[in-house]
Amino acid sequence: MNDDAPQVAEQLVVQLTQQRALLESWVQSTEARRLAQAIINRRGLSQSADELISEAWLRITRSFDARTEPLPAMSTIEEATRYGARIIDNLCRDISRKNLRRRETPLKVVMTGAGNEPAPTVKSTEGADTRILLEDQPIAVDGALRLRVRR
Repeated sequence: MNDDAPQVAEQLVVQLTQQRALLESWVQSTEARRLAQAIINRRGLSQSADELISEAWLRITRSFDARTEPLPAMSTIEEATRYGARIIDNLCRDISRKNLRRRETPLKVVMTGAGNEPAPTVKSTEGADTRILLEDQPIAVDGALRLRVRR
């Protein structure tokens, strides 16, 4: 039986607490807000820096609540800054993807046939028509066909 186990467990808890304190200090800094605003501007998001920082802090606390061991490379404010910046950047990527999915418009595809007949017409829910080209191979459509339009 290892007599050092309680001491090791206590050290891990202390390290986790220190890392969380480093991240909390960084999240509350003006540097974090500047970084959040820069990423928001670069990605063209509508969120405010404060909203982004709040969401990042929620992600950080959830992550640390689930951890049983400290992060291997976070003992300084610089390392906490890198970690926090990565969290904010990932959060912005997630928001951008979510916004893109919301902008996608479901399309109704009208199939006209094969051979020399005109290409199928794609009707969006916004009323715009677009022609699509299909290869000369026969196409069997079973169920709904979903297409994405990128703008």
